[in-house]
Amino acid sequence: MKIRNFFLFAAVTAGFALVAAEQTTSTATSSSTGKDELCAESPAFEWPPRIGVYIAETSTEELPGTVGISLAGVSEGEYFGGIEFGFFGEDFSRQSVHGLWAGWYGEVRSQTGLQLGFVNEAGEFATAQAAAGANSAEVCSGTQLAGLINNASDLAGFQAAGFGNLAKRANGFQLAGLLNQAEYGSGLQLALFNVTGAPLEDPDREPDGNERPGFVVQTGLENYSVDRRVFQLGLYNSKSGPGFQIGLVNCSETGPLRWMLFFNW
Repeated sequence: MKIRNFFLFAAVTAGFALVAAEQTTSTATSSSTGKDELCAESPAFEWPPRIGVYIAETSTEELPGTVGISLAGVSEGEYFGGIEFGFFGEDFSRQSVHGLWAGWYGEVRSQTGLQLGFVNEAGEFATAQAAAGANSAEVCSGTQLAGLINNASDLAGFQAAGFGNLAKRANGFQLAGLLNQAEYGSGLQLALFNVTGAPLEDPDREPDGNERPGFVVQTGLENYSVDRRVFQLGLYNSKSGPGFQIGLVNCSETGPLRWMLFFNW
């Protein structure tokens, strides 16, 4: 009798254990499925978080964007109007900013207003940039101020840098502690070393002589001009186009003598 009761107790215990194991497996599976669904539905964590006061948001296909004050993160849309800060490594490269942008590294698609940072970069267009390090813009229609270097493929305005200014086409004023360089355009260059004009081996350079538009004034320790109408004032001047030179040593390919002291033309 006791033996039969023992086997009965063992069978019941095994049955309870089997049922409990099945329930545990089912609960774990459903719990795991619920977690996966929850993770799929919940948005990915964004860093830095989007913090700001947004006055208006537009969702039009042509110009989706945000207006307001952005303190951190990248605001919604392809443009932002107002005041935007970027001190946490945000990526603004696909955004056009209208107003004020300030941060460490400003890489925006375009900037209409003022861009302040250690390094500023505008892929398409910039109205005004000021940086402790360097500024770069495809087109700059305004001002570039940098502690080290300014670079603009097409400049219409003013560049000032502690080290140097670089431009493919410059129409305006370049001021630098060491070097100004512009291949095309017209205006004033003021630095220790000034270079203007396209290289002679450049097949795409503008027409020679007076057909070339623009006039450049260079003032510095050494001035160098290739195929450009120019006025040069410096210790050493060199030019291959028409113009006038005042300096200690002057080299001109268009003057009566190639080398002259004090002045040449």
